[in-house]
Amino acid sequence: MYFLDIAHEVTGGSLGTYASDLSHLIRYCGVNNVGIEYLNDAHFHALSKQLLEERSPRHPLERARDNNTVRTILSRAIQFLLWYQKTLMPHLLTPLIGEQSVSPQIIVKRVKHNPEHSKGGNGGYYYTHAAMPPRKVASQSAPSPARSSKTYNEPSIDKVSLKDGVSHSYGAMPTTSICCGRNSNTSERGACL
Repeated sequence: MYFLDIAHEVTGGSLGTYASDLSHLIRYCGVNNVGIEYLNDAHFHALSKQLLEERSPRHPLERARDNNTVRTILSRAIQFLLWYQKTLMPHLLTPLIGEQSVSPQIIVKRVKHNPEHSKGGNGGYYYTHAAMPPRKVASQSAPSPARSSKTYNEPSIDKVSLKDGVSHSYGAMPTTSICCGRNSNTSERGACL
């Protein structure tokens, strides 16, 4: 029902993305045996922590998703829960989700879009939750380690001299040769590291 209600607002590809984002909330509820109507702030914090701590299957030393992705997933969960409450639970004594003034189980904050920064400048609203990690500003961040071609957690050798005397430089660090006591710039053959 939810996807039918929002289908006129998004494209088919977006619906797939929404479903993928909401799958985290649905799986959380299933694994923890919690019905959607019983979710509360503690559950939202636990879901956020789980999303932040999950490791990438391809790069186990790296996070599976960055802060902005976790924010997007939680934002979609909030949108879904607001719809769920309005559509399927309209007459609850204790609201499932809402602003603090209505004493809901999940407290969100309604924030007005900055018209200068929002797409189309419509100045609408969005909701945040205390469990959302801080935004990662693209211009202040380095490339994501998950997307770089090589990641090293130890200092690397910047210049490697091969047995044939040819030197190869890597990186912008000062050049260092490791050649078992031989000059790497000569044609002497030796055991070089």
